[in-house]
Amino acid sequence: MQTRLFLILLFCILSIQSAVAQELSTAESCSNFKVGTFVYVNPELPHVVVKRNDNKQTETIGKGRNKKQYTFNIVWTSPCNYTLNLIEVSDFRDKKMLGTRLNIQILEVNGDSYRFVSYDGKGERNEGWVKRIK
Repeated sequence: MQTRLFLILLFCILSIQSAVAQELSTAESCSNFKVGTFVYVNPELPHVVVKRNDNKQTETIGKGRNKKQYTFNIVWTSPCNYTLNLIEVSDFRDKKMLGTRLNIQILEVNGDSYRFVSYDGKGERNEGWVKRIK
């Protein structure tokens, strides 16, 4: 009985230790994506380039005359979570979107890419992949 209890306790401790180590590893990996140039890996959004520095993120959608640009303030709330607040749009028809806030969580890191989920204030949820290009 004591041996069985010891084994259960040992299993629990090792499981917790493994989960903590994995969380720390993911957090370290997330920090690699705080600054840089990225693209969405999505055939429905083939021409989206994201440029991010310490406090701003600019997304350029499309090419040529149809190109639109959106600028956000970015605040990292934890190593794998950040908030975007839309502060500038290139197309006057999108001005009603100013002030839109998105909460993003990095779910998985795989080399130079990460999988994310985003939530807006209206309950809309989106998932996708982003890849570093610079």
